[in-house]
Amino acid sequence: MCDTLYKRFASGDSFFLKNSDRSPNEPNLLLQVPARLSQGKIDATYLTIDDHDSYATLLYKPSWIWGAEMGLNEKGVAIGNEAVWTKAKGKKTERLLGMDLLRLGLERGGTAKEALDVILALLKQYGQGGNAGFDRAFYYDNSFLISDPNGSYVLETAGKNWAYKAIKEQANISNRLSLKKDYEASSERGDFKDRNIDPFFSFFSGSEVRRRTGQELLSAMQELSLDEAFDLLRHHHKGKNSGSLYGGGSLKSLCMHAWFLGDQTTGSFAVFYLKGVPYAWATGSSDPCLSLYKPVAFGRATAPSFADEKAAFAYWLTREWVNRAVYSGLIDEKDFKAKEGALQDRFLEAFYSWLNVDRSEDGYFSLCDRCAEEDERFYASFSDKVDVLKQNDALLPRYWQFKTAKLGTNVFERKLKDRK
Repeated sequence: MCDTLYKRFASGDSFFLKNSDRSPNEPNLLLQVPARLSQGKIDATYLTIDDHDSYATLLYKPSWIWGAEMGLNEKGVAIGNEAVWTKAKGKKTERLLGMDLLRLGLERGGTAKEALDVILALLKQYGQGGNAGFDRAFYYDNSFLISDPNGSYVLETAGKNWAYKAIKEQANISNRLSLKKDYEASSERGDFKDRNIDPFFSFFSGSEVRRRTGQELLSAMQELSLDEAFDLLRHHHKGKNSGSLYGGGSLKSLCMHAWFLGDQTTGSFAVFYLKGVPYAWATGSSDPCLSLYKPVAFGRATAPSFADEKAAFAYWLTREWVNRAVYSGLIDEKDFKAKEGALQDRFLEAFYSWLNVDRSEDGYFSLCDRCAEEDERFYASFSDKVDVLKQNDALLPRYWQFKTAKLGTNVFERKLKDRK
């Protein structure tokens, strides 16, 4: 379960936002991947495919998958994907995952439209399919929101069929098909959604509520504000579980909390296009409502982004233990959020100061370094609470006891049987 959102404002500035909802024990790693020349062939998650020269990319990816849930390339193209449930057959056949298609679109597309065309060509050549679940089998098709400084596209697929639409002002996608006859182009005639949607799984994903919520929140924003964008990604559905997020999550929340049904937001990513220049911010951790968004310098491995997967995993895991200490009550949630909120405000103030006064590359690198250092000190201050939890996970709600017993194990294994 995920949500991806885009909005372009009257000023010409725009943003791309995505929450990646995965298994709560599945690390979501933020990696700096340099450009490369074609190696002839390259290994995706399940297939070996023809390689091409690639752009440098910033990839937000599940630890065991070659592809990514979301990312940005050096040309300013950002892509997010969503699981969608369709009537298409053959999902269990190992082909390209939607996340592989996303990474390849970023590596090979210099504009949003080029990235879209790359994905369509690969879909036609290789198809999509294979297990995409971390600790259980999980099969689905994919939709994509693809943006660059000049605009955005929504692309929806069902097997090898597809439809896409150019976006002028705003759009958001969730875990369901949405394009009917309003597409710009399609591989088949008629109503794409009605022809292809699986209504049962689409309904129970809670995606229609999240899609409507996203639309409403986007429509309410009249000018680009970083902190309002972060609040959007931290949004919780005002349902019966809204008072006990760590003891009963909701599939209807943009900031999703796992329970016996549903996934967890294990990574959150934002790209702000300001006067045509993309600026990336990311949590590098689960639970946007308990996380700090930090600026990311593209092509420079400063936390929360890394050149090494194991370093990115260690960063994610440290923050995951702190989050679970909040779930247990060892860390007071209200006090934690107050301190974190003050720190987030300082990060934003420093960014706006740099944007309005400095704008030098060295100044931005320094800003990112300072934010990373303050973030590290903040989380280190809770190490004693984490030590207590590691010795007594019975302090957690029962569901989280079960999950925490396996936290951090076998996270890079490619085969499902080796991760369970």
